[in-house]
Amino acid sequence: MSKLLLVVSLMMSGSWPAQAAADDPLTGIFGGDRATLTLTANGGRLVMDCAESLIAEPVRPDAAGRFSVTGSHEDYAPGPQQADVPPPAARASFAGKLVGDTLELTITAANNSRSVLRLTRGRAVKPVRCL
Repeated sequence: MSKLLLVVSLMMSGSWPAQAAADDPLTGIFGGDRATLTLTANGGRLVMDCAESLIAEPVRPDAAGRFSVTGSHEDYAPGPQQADVPPPAARASFAGKLVGDTLELTITAANNSRSVLRLTRGRAVKPVRCL
């Protein structure tokens, strides 16, 4: 009975622990096999050994943890790069599912190349640049 009274008093006093709103964007660092994804309230940046992606909008998983967003993807070539000629960044889509601390992310670039990554929340990975 005392537990019930505690819950009722917390609810009435407004001191109940706050939960994140359902449409709050996903933020934080997720890392996996040679890839690190950094998400902010406005989008994100994915750094891999021989590629980099920018997510151009907030990532907001639905109730099942699924999301789909857009951005750009750029593949790097091994060896020296000309500093005055940036490689073309292609439009890309990013679809994913968050289950607990695991994020499965599928990147589909405009040329229909696909990459699937399995990333873990809180894990940062230093990429080894293209050799």
